[in-house]
Amino acid sequence: MILPTHKKAPKYRDFTRGFEAGLHKISQYYDHTASSNAHIMMMLVDPAQKLHHIHTYWGEELLAQALQYAEAIYKE
Repeated sequence: MILPTHKKAPKYRDFTRGFEAGLHKISQYYDHTASSNAHIMMMLVDPAQKLHHIHTYWGEELLAQALQYAEAIYKE
């Protein structure tokens, strides 16, 4: 994987535009999943794995928001 700190290295110079385009596309998909009811609910389906991921990488505040949001979706 080419890390952002390496994209200016001479051996990766030819790949810089593709690398940046890929990061932009990943960012777009991430934004879509963050606003998806289905994605949020599926992240909470298997508490042994998904909830741990949210807790570890999102932090306490986003975890609390995700749980409140999931509860509201479930009540609909």
